[in-house]
Parts: sequence; C-alpha cells; structure tokens
Amino acid sequence: MYLITLRYLVGSYFVQSKHYDSDNRYMATRDILDELNKDITLDPSLERRICEAVLKLMVDSNLDVQSEAVKCLTVLCAKVQEKKVSEIFDNVSELLSLYNSFAYTQTRSPFCSSAQ
Repeated sequence: MYLITLRYLVGSYFVQSKHYDSDNRYMATRDILDELNKDITLDPSLERRICEAVLKLMVDSNLDVQSEAVKCLTVLCAKVQEKKVSEIFDNVSELLSLYNSFAYTQTRSPFCSSAQ
C-alpha cells in the first residue's frame, strides 16, 4: 500500500521537478529528499526514476535546486543498489569534468576579464 502511495507522490514530484518556475523545482526536490529520508525501500523501477530525476536536477539553472539535488544524492546512495551507486558516481564525475573544462576555457578566453 505504501509503495503505491510513494509511487504516486514521487510521480507528482517528478512533474514539478520539470516545472518552469524554480520555486516549484526547489520544492519538488525538497519533497523528494523528505521522502528519501523516510525508512523506505525502493524497487528497481522507482530507484531508476528517482536517480534520473535527481541527476537532471544537478544541472538545474537554480543553485538552490542544485544544492537540494546534492543532498538527495547523499541519501539516495544509501538506499539504492551498489550498481546504481556506481552509475551515480560516474554521472557526477562526468558533470564535474564538464564543469572543470568549462571553467578552464572561460578563464583562458580572451573575452574573460580575468584573462586580460
């Protein structure tokens, strides 16, 4: 019974996590975090959907949403299977690599004020 309710709640959070308003995305991410903090066991399907949603929120344009997504990942890694933790780690590593290469090219750009 609780799994059905959890699926419904998480489904509605997913919809809100894609909303154009950053406040809605923030609240949806916060709600996902609140659900993850409960004593729950995730089935593989729900686990996959939550991981995908949280990883997408990691690159949100709003820093507060990103911060909540990071908090979700820390809790999520304790609840998912080891294989999924490895996938999360690979995705986060890729994001960091992209961020670092982007930051490097921005500091080397002739249009960047710090390079002039």
